[in-house]
Amino acid sequence: MAPITNSSAVSIDLTPPQLIDPSILHVRDAISQIRLIANRIISLRMRLGDLSEDENAQLETDQKKLKNLNIMLRGFNREMYLQNRAVKQATSDAKAEVDNLYLGLQNLKYEQGHLRSEIQDCRNYAYTPHG
Repeated sequence: MAPITNSSAVSIDLTPPQLIDPSILHVRDAISQIRLIANRIISLRMRLGDLSEDENAQLETDQKKLKNLNIMLRGFNREMYLQNRAVKQATSDAKAEVDNLYLGLQNLKYEQGHLRSEIQDCRNYAYTPHG
C-alpha cells in the first residue's frame, strides 16, 4: 500500500510564543545575565596566568554577581512553585464543587424519576368503589 502524501503541503511557521507573564520575563532576563557573566568568567579563567589587577577584580565581581543571580533565580523558582500550588488548590476546590453539584443533579434526577413513577402509578390505579 502506498503511503499517503499531502500534495498541497502547507508551510507552518513555528515561531516561539510571546512571553507576557512578568515572572517568566524575570526568569528569562536573569538567565540571560547568567549566561553573559558565565561566559565572561570562563574567558577570564582560561587566561588565569596573565590576568591584570582590573581583570582579577572583574572576575571577583562577576563571581559575586553570578551568586546573586543564582539566589534570585532560586527565589523566582520558589515564587512560581507557590503560585503553581495555589492554582492547583483552586482547581481542586473548583473540581470538588463541580463534583458536588453533579452529585446533587444526579440525586434530583433520581428523585424526579421516582416521583414520575409514583404519579404514573397513581394515574393507573383502578379505583373500585365499595358499596
